[in-house]
Amino acid sequence: APSRVGSWSGGGHGFADADVVMTIGNNALVSHYSQFGGVSPFNASKTLRDNKRRGMKVICIDPRVTETARLSDIHLQVKPGEDPTLLAGIVKVILDEKLYDQEFCDRWVEGVEELHEAVRDFTPEYVEQRADVSGELMVEAARLFARGPRGVATAGTGHNMSMRPNLAEHLNIALNVLCGRFYREGERVPNAGLLGPSEPRRAQAVAPDPAFGKGPRLRTRDLGEVFDEMPCAALPDEMLTPGEGQVRALLCIGGNPVIAFPDQEKTIRGLDSLDLFVTIDRKMSASARRADYIIAPKLALEREDTLVLTDSWYEKPYGHYTRAMVEPEMDTLEEWELYWELARRLDVPIKLANGTLPLDRKPSKLEVLQTMLASPRVPLTTLREREGGHLYPEIEVYVEPAEDGADERMHVAPPGIPEELREVRGESLPGDAGYANDTVPFSHRLICRRLSHVYNSSGQELPALGKRGSTNLAYFNAEELSSLGLEDGDVIEIDSGAGKILGVVQGTNEIKPGIISMAHAFGGGPEVDGAIREFGSSTNRLIDAATNYDPISGMARQSGIPVNIRSSNA
Repeated sequence: APSRVGSWSGGGHGFADADVVMTIGNNALVSHYSQFGGVSPFNASKTLRDNKRRGMKVICIDPRVTETARLSDIHLQVKPGEDPTLLAGIVKVILDEKLYDQEFCDRWVEGVEELHEAVRDFTPEYVEQRADVSGELMVEAARLFARGPRGVATAGTGHNMSMRPNLAEHLNIALNVLCGRFYREGERVPNAGLLGPSEPRRAQAVAPDPAFGKGPRLRTRDLGEVFDEMPCAALPDEMLTPGEGQVRALLCIGGNPVIAFPDQEKTIRGLDSLDLFVTIDRKMSASARRADYIIAPKLALEREDTLVLTDSWYEKPYGHYTRAMVEPEMDTLEEWELYWELARRLDVPIKLANGTLPLDRKPSKLEVLQTMLASPRVPLTTLREREGGHLYPEIEVYVEPAEDGADERMHVAPPGIPEELREVRGESLPGDAGYANDTVPFSHRLICRRLSHVYNSSGQELPALGKRGSTNLAYFNAEELSSLGLEDGDVIEIDSGAGKILGVVQGTNEIKPGIISMAHAFGGGPEVDGAIREFGSSTNRLIDAATNYDPISGMARQSGIPVNIRSSNA
């Protein structure tokens, strides 16, 4: 989505100095993850409360009354899968009432009129009917967000795993662009990152450069590369379909495709068909059990490392280079070492941002990191000399003036977006909207969630955490549960038409009737189906990844899944 909108060289507003934040399908207080200016993942609850005390307003869009929603000023409890409908309605209000930053858009943005026309029929009345959100409350939220003046709309897993994810994410980005939520000339960027390239930030737009539509295509579907990667949801088809280019080997680094990939049964058939399946994992996961070779990795305290992933997530410039604290008790390696050893034997160069790794000798971890990172603002050797991490307030980055003749513009209605909005608006009501191919009536929609005591499913196997719950309960509206003749702890069968799983039911007041909320990526392979209370179930068994998927990214629908239920004697 950002690649076909373009970007702002000066960077977007962050959470730390926002007057208003819109969080969509992202419960940062539990997931401890928030992209593009959302709630800091570090002590998220305290951070959110502290910022609310200084006056920041929070708008939460989520089908569930999450921990984040409870602290919000406005909660839009949207029907699962209807984020595009709701966001299109919010965009319409902002454009209708001319609440957007007209001066900014006139100078730096294309497609405002086209987007306005495309959302013309997403009226408050239509949004209320389709998305099950008060039209009046939606208008209030739109005005609050537009009022700013600083702010950010940010989205997460629930938003991106549901129907039409690229359209939903596009409308999220469009809200930020229309309201001009970017740092301007002379303003200080709170944290431009210490490890990224030390390039100037300028008060100018960067034109779209779509990350799709180029490069090789899959053999099995009309899908291609996105950011130089093939869609992994289609990988089982590439394993199972004979012919030139068939995937015959897989290296799996800390992943668990048996329970994380959509369409579990096909994924298992694909993995079992391989000539070679190698996995690096710290535990005997459901996928590791099917591997030809399992390699034990060094754990966090057994290796030196730095904060590459979270470098720009902090509210202030912060760096930390950790040295190994304990020696491994067994023969282990770091993940990068596997690839280096293969490259050395195959004489294939490993080209990184700052050069090429040597193959005639094994580089140190510091060398690998230095080769990965091009022109960091603080040298890794400087970070390495400081024990325990350090703040670098002296690293001040200000937005510089636009270059002479800068004329690139962002685009809020690139090809494909108006057409997809018309498709959404043309779908019938009140049927199961989404990819418009659900012909069987379903009673519920199953949405994904996270749990506070485990990270996705990591940690289930630890006894102390297991005491807090080892299964992924199937949460229902408490009143609906009673009307169905079910009680907490009963087992039900959940059937999507593509697959079936069992779930242990639990009543809650967090969701509306007609919704089931279950944590993603629990359970194991079919061999543990009888142990539903001990391991839970993989909701990905309910997904037909070859039918319900985004036409650009191949992302399968993994939340908002239409299902039927029946009581089970299990």
